[in-house]
Amino acid sequence: MIRKYIKFFEELKVTKELSAQEAFLDFIDGLKECEHHFKNEDGLRQFENSYSYSAQDRRENGDPEEDFKLINNYMSKKGWTLETIRELADEYGEDFFNLRIEDINPSKCAPIDYYLYVITEKTFPLQGYSWDNWLDDGDMTGDPMQNEYLIRFGYGWHNTKYGRLCIEQNLGSVDDFLKKVKQQIPSYLISLFTQKRNWQIISVEEFDIDEWIGEFLDMDGSLYAHLDDLYELSSPYFIKPLEYEDFCNRFMDGIKEFEKELGQKVNATRLRDEIRISI
Repeated sequence: MIRKYIKFFEELKVTKELSAQEAFLDFIDGLKECEHHFKNEDGLRQFENSYSYSAQDRRENGDPEEDFKLINNYMSKKGWTLETIRELADEYGEDFFNLRIEDINPSKCAPIDYYLYVITEKTFPLQGYSWDNWLDDGDMTGDPMQNEYLIRFGYGWHNTKYGRLCIEQNLGSVDDFLKKVKQQIPSYLISLFTQKRNWQIISVEEFDIDEWIGEFLDMDGSLYAHLDDLYELSSPYFIKPLEYEDFCNRFMDGIKEFEKELGQKVNATRLRDEIRISI
């Protein structure tokens, strides 16, 4: 027998019985009203912005748990307590209930995303989509300058509560995220230098990125490079001969550009034919 849900019409002092389907749609409408309320009536900034914006907003560093309390209190007053939502999910079947929410995706902000994430036992994808469609290098365009790991690192997702939640859902841990960031830095550096410093290299794709990673990463996770080795590795791809000292200078200049692009301090030192970088 299908359980009946009750919708309260406070202004009329009457109630109406709802089927499970009607109840589900009422719940979705309630979420939309909730978001509108906190965004327009209460003027809360976190309800005005996308998940991505909240994940990189280090000025206020929104608290997902506090936002969840606001939403849960609002929805409970509308008849949608966590217990009632659980009953509806059980009636639909948890998997189907979760899929329907993801399909409709009524959220346009981080707090509602997090609320849906909690009530679906962490299956709702924060941001409204998962990262599992990325290529292994974190780039869906083939352009290292558009590397999503580095973009999120530059915006500081690993330093905010909303950002860390999204990273953990998609990659398992912030440490895994930082590991991927470090793995992508060599190809990013190559692309950055060739595009902005006009190194006149025939093709970035001709580099063996794995070999560069091996040259750049040491055991403590810092980046380092023996410039003479890097010069020898890259020199076959110069259209015109490049003096070794010019190569070294441009490499150091490129690191400064790298620092500006990521918005992160990069400590770089050159000692003769070795350069060491830490972030």
